[in-house]
Amino acid sequence: MDAPNATQLPLPAQQMQQPIGPQQAAQSMDGNIFERLAGDWPLTTERVGKRIQALESSLGCVRHDVIVEKGKVGWVIGPQGSTLKALLASTQCEIFVLDKEGPPPNFGPDQRLICLVGTPEVVAHAHAEVLSCLQSTRATGGKRGADAFGAEDMYGSKRTRS
Repeated sequence: MDAPNATQLPLPAQQMQQPIGPQQAAQSMDGNIFERLAGDWPLTTERVGKRIQALESSLGCVRHDVIVEKGKVGWVIGPQGSTLKALLASTQCEIFVLDKEGPPPNFGPDQRLICLVGTPEVVAHAHAEVLSCLQSTRATGGKRGADAFGAEDMYGSKRTRS
C-alpha cells in the first residue's frame, strides 16, 4: 500500500476525499485543502511538536503536511541550510523539515515529513515553493539549494557557479 501524498494542493472542494486514520483535512475559504497526514505527530512531548502545536493554535493558522523521500530532504534544506532559509524568508511560512525524527507513523522508513504552518495563503505559497524545490534539480542541471533558484548574494548580485 502506498503512503498518502500531500502534493495535491490546491484541489477543488469536490475532489476532497474523507481522510482515513490519522489524516485530517481542512479547507480554506478560497478552496485550498490542507492535509495533516501525521495526526498529532510529532508529539507535544518533543520540542518541535510543542512549537508546531503552539503555531497551529494561533488564530487563522493552518497546517499542511508534505511527505517526501528521505533522499530528497537535503534538496529542501540545501547547502548549510541555504534553501530552507530562503524558503522561510520568501514565504513567511513556518517550515519544519522532520528528518531526524524518523518517518511519521504509518509511513515507510524512507519517507519524511515537511510540516508547513501559517495562514492559508502563506501555506499555499510555501507548498508550491517546496514542490518547486523538490522538482528543481532536473530543470537546473543538478544544482540544488539557493543556487538552483539564482539566489542573490548579500550585495544583490546573482551568484553563478563556475
